[in-house]
Amino acid sequence: MMKLHLLFVIFAISLPGTFLQGQEAELPMADTIEYTLDDNLGLFEGDEILDVTLKFDISSLMKKKSEDEYLDGEITFYLGESDSLRQAIKIRGRGNRRNELCNLPPLRLNFKTDNEKGEEIINNLKLVTHCQTNEKFEIYIFREYLCYRFYNIVTDHSFRVRMLRVKYIDTGSKGYNVTRYGFVIEPTEMLARRINAVEISDVVVRAEFVSPYYYDRVALFNYMIGNDDWYLANLHNLKVFQLKDGSIMDLCLVPYDFDYSGLVDTHYSFPNPLNDIETVKDRIYLGPCRTDDQFREVLAEFLDKKDQFFSLFDSFNLMDERKKSNSVKYLEEFFDEYKREQVLFNLKSTCKN
Repeated sequence: MMKLHLLFVIFAISLPGTFLQGQEAELPMADTIEYTLDDNLGLFEGDEILDVTLKFDISSLMKKKSEDEYLDGEITFYLGESDSLRQAIKIRGRGNRRNELCNLPPLRLNFKTDNEKGEEIINNLKLVTHCQTNEKFEIYIFREYLCYRFYNIVTDHSFRVRMLRVKYIDTGSKGYNVTRYGFVIEPTEMLARRINAVEISDVVVRAEFVSPYYYDRVALFNYMIGNDDWYLANLHNLKVFQLKDGSIMDLCLVPYDFDYSGLVDTHYSFPNPLNDIETVKDRIYLGPCRTDDQFREVLAEFLDKKDQFFSLFDSFNLMDERKKSNSVKYLEEFFDEYKREQVLFNLKSTCKN
C-alpha cells in the first residue's frame, strides 16, 4: 500500500489544480484529467481492499442502463487515513446479461487522458458491481473475484483484479447512497504490456494457431471451476494475444467473466444449451483432445497448485467459513475426481478434436 500511496502523491503533485489532502476537506476538480493507469501505479500489485467513492447520477443509469451514453462523475481513492485523490471521470453501464439483471449494472470507468509523449496509456477500468443489494449477490462478487485470483495462480498470463469497498453517492433523484464491495479488472492494454504481447481481436482464431500451453490450461481451469460459458470460435469470454517473442502459430488465450460457472453458482446462470449438462454445477470439458500423457502433465500442474488454491480460500476474510463451504466443497470435488482417476475419463469424453 505504501508504494501505491507514494506513487499517487508523486503523480498528484505533477497535476495542476489537483492535490492530496485530508479526506474530509474539499478537493478541487481538475478541468482535464491526466490519469494514466500504468504498470507503476500499483493498482493491481496489492491485494488489500481499496476504499473508493463514486459520485454520479446513479438514478439515471439505473433507469436507462445505457452502454453508449457516458455520465459525468467523480471518483475518490482513499490512500490512507488522511490522504485521498479525487478525479473527474465518465461512467456508463456495460455487460450483457448482468446489465439487464442488475439494478446497478457493471460499470466502465473512463479516465480521460492527455498523452503528450505518445506512449500507450490506459483509458478505462471495468468495475464489477454488487448488482443487487441482496446478500447473495455480494457472495457472487466474492466468488467471481476468487476465480480470477485462482487463474492468477495457474499463470501470470491472466487478468489481475483488485477488491474495492465502494461508497456510491447518487446525484440523481433517487438518492441511491450505499457502500458495497466490487472489484476492478486489469485493463486489456495493461495486461498486454505486462506479458509483452499485442491483443488479437475481431478475427476468427483457429485452434491450431493457439499455443497448446495456454489452450490446455484455460480449458482445464474452466473445467475445474465448472465454466462452460466460453468458446474459442467466436472468442466468447476469451482474449487472445500474440506474444511478441512468439510466432503467429503460438497465440495466448486469457479467460474472463466467470459468473456462469459452477463455483460462482449465480441463481441466474444456466448451461450452454449446446452442451450436454443439466446445471452449471455439472462440469464439462470443452478443450482440445490430447494424449493421456499430455492430459496428465497439465493435471499434475493443477495438483501441485492445490494448496495455493485452498490457501486463497482460507485467507479470504470477506466470507466466513459457512459462506465459503459450498465453494470449497465444489473445488474439492475436482481434486477428488483426480484422486479417483475419474477426471481423465471425463476430459477424454467431451474433448474437441
